[in-house]
Amino acid sequence: MKKILSMAFLAVALAFPAAQAQAAENKFAVIDIQKIEAESKAGKDTRAAFAKEVDARKKVLAGKEESIRLLNEQYMKEKETIAPNKRRDLEDRLATEDKELKRIREDYDQELQKKGADIRQKMLQEILAVVKKVVDENKYTVVLDKRQGVIYAADSIDITQKVMDQFNAGYKGGAGK
Repeated sequence: MKKILSMAFLAVALAFPAAQAQAAENKFAVIDIQKIEAESKAGKDTRAAFAKEVDARKKVLAGKEESIRLLNEQYMKEKETIAPNKRRDLEDRLATEDKELKRIREDYDQELQKKGADIRQKMLQEILAVVKKVVDENKYTVVLDKRQGVIYAADSIDITQKVMDQFNAGYKGGAGK
């Protein structure tokens, strides 16, 4: 029994410096992608261009809303004095204009959401390309985003295959078993 414990202790003692050496070789870094998106020149320019497009669309909507407001005022002034068929035409026109405004607003919202997501994705890809360059220059093993988690990890520390192999070895087969 003593011999087994001695051998185990010796194995752990020999492995410990190797583990320390491996840990010393790993370099970790942290970045804040949201800060880069918000404070970089590209981020500021992109936000300004996007805000300009949002403002342009808001102006279109404001013009349409004003047109409906004026039409509604006209209807309210004339509804008691105009012929029933003309009143019905005006009511139909108001309803149509209102539906169109709602449709345009929904379309704009969807388009802007998609465009915002596309812009963010493109910027993220550009940032990650720079991260990769900095990783290569500085030999980082892992890069963490302050808010998101790991954004880069060297293949040398990836244990996915080892875990999957052991997981598969313990798998008894069949769904739900």
